[in-house]
Amino acid sequence: MFQKIQHTESIITITNKIKNALTPMVERLDIAMKNKIKFLLFSILFIGINTFALEPTKDIPEVKVGQKPIYVENSKAKYIVAIVDTGYNPDLATVKLKLCKTGHWNVIDDSKDSLNSKLVHGTRVADILADKLQNVNYCAIIYQVFSENVEKPDTYANMNVNKLTLALNKAKSENITAINLSYSGTGKYDSELKAMTELSDNKVILFTAAGNNDIDLTDTCNIYPACYEIKNKLVIGARDYEKPSLRDKHSNYGKPVDIYAPGYKVNTEKPELEIRTSYATPRALAEYILFLESKNKANVF
Repeated sequence: MFQKIQHTESIITITNKIKNALTPMVERLDIAMKNKIKFLLFSILFIGINTFALEPTKDIPEVKVGQKPIYVENSKAKYIVAIVDTGYNPDLATVKLKLCKTGHWNVIDDSKDSLNSKLVHGTRVADILADKLQNVNYCAIIYQVFSENVEKPDTYANMNVNKLTLALNKAKSENITAINLSYSGTGKYDSELKAMTELSDNKVILFTAAGNNDIDLTDTCNIYPACYEIKNKLVIGARDYEKPSLRDKHSNYGKPVDIYAPGYKVNTEKPELEIRTSYATPRALAEYILFLESKNKANVF
């Protein structure tokens, strides 16, 4: 059953809340600031006052698969985004990604080779970020934490939480603005929670997928990392493709979900068939970066 995405406040009221949200981001976010960012992203992604229109485009351009990335010195990037996923492969990419020159890690085999993955999921997540942030001075660090399932090629095997925690701990040494976590599961791990909490304490904003189980997380929240209680974490659900005022039928929902964003891939022939919270999550993250960028450039309001 679809859950109606309610918004009962006027645009003027929400705009005023956005104005209040335009405070320096150098201080650690508290609950009040998190709520202001939620209102901001809600306005961007639902009302469409920024780069997202209310209705997603139905026009699919001609796509060239295989996009050589642009490498950016870490120290010269204004924003550093971490992607914890299945790795990245420019031969499978449909949009040029700005990659940081250093920091990438494949924790599966403890090497720097996270940019030659056979698995496409992480590349599609990166495509969305690259598409939204083409005019922004950012770079992405890739952490590959999922390996290929040898019994089912082109799918990934179960996550090793020790490997995941290693990636999260490595991310703490980078000057990361936000981290994309487009995965979910029922496993709750103290080491994962501790590493994510420490990232939050380092002023990193964590964008986590709500999951695609079509369940209400309000009373029983057991999908992780979405259900961890972490201060600077936003949980992202997916909106329906044809009716953006409704959540997608696969998306988890309920009180823990902060934002519902469009959850389709870029440059795909049938986006309405591939809606996932995995792809909604990088859209919300990208809009957050665009907000910071517009704030820095224009100092609006």
